[in-house]
Amino acid sequence: MYAKLARLAWQVAALKVGKGEKPIPTPQNFKVYESFSAFHESGLIDSLCKAYQRVFRESNAWQEHHSCESISKKLISQLSDSSVITLMMDDQNTVTGFCWGQITTIEQVVLDCQESISFSSFNENDRKKLSEQLKKHISPKNIVFIHELGILSEHRSGIKPLQFLLRPIFELGNKNEIKQLLWWTSKKSEAYTLSFLFGMENLLSVNDIVFMYSPNYTHLLKILRCFDPQKIAGLLRKSSLSKQER
Repeated sequence: MYAKLARLAWQVAALKVGKGEKPIPTPQNFKVYESFSAFHESGLIDSLCKAYQRVFRESNAWQEHHSCESISKKLISQLSDSSVITLMMDDQNTVTGFCWGQITTIEQVVLDCQESISFSSFNENDRKKLSEQLKKHISPKNIVFIHELGILSEHRSGIKPLQFLLRPIFELGNKNEIKQLLWWTSKKSEAYTLSFLFGMENLLSVNDIVFMYSPNYTHLLKILRCFDPQKIAGLLRKSSLSKQER
């Protein structure tokens, strides 16, 4: 129920976006690449690996250790067709935040899960069961799937990092007329709370992992595209208070 109310709130807020209103320009410290080859040519893979390792090692929700080799393999696999990766940089041109995702299918999502550390105990039967459960809730068409989202702890102040890290993958989905959005996270993570505030539903859980889903994120995209960070932060505070009251 709360997820539907949150989506309605974003929809109402999006009505304030005028027709033809120009998007807020992306700050120069955010870099967007639409393929692995374009990203690889940037020379930022080592910096991304270090940021990725820190985010998941230091997080109480994950406490995972990843090698640069495993991260590189993940990037090659997940930045294939219809994908985008966005990086947030500091003044030294070092990666401080990242988000990447793609337009894909439920079958591919399940395969990606099986290759993740978080699903290391998965077997063929588990994979089949997960696929069946997701298909009960999500139409067989392609979906926008966010593979990874992370920000170094000292750079998490305000909504601005999330606004410009998420916007490109939402834009990619919107460009291809795909409204369904999916990602998975830990119940212990900040992303879990954020998902509810964004109007996403908890579809199903696998141990401590939850699959968060939105049937239509396009109203949220309008907000991320045209509202300044302060105004978005205000909407999130209202959404948070509403959730607490319930």
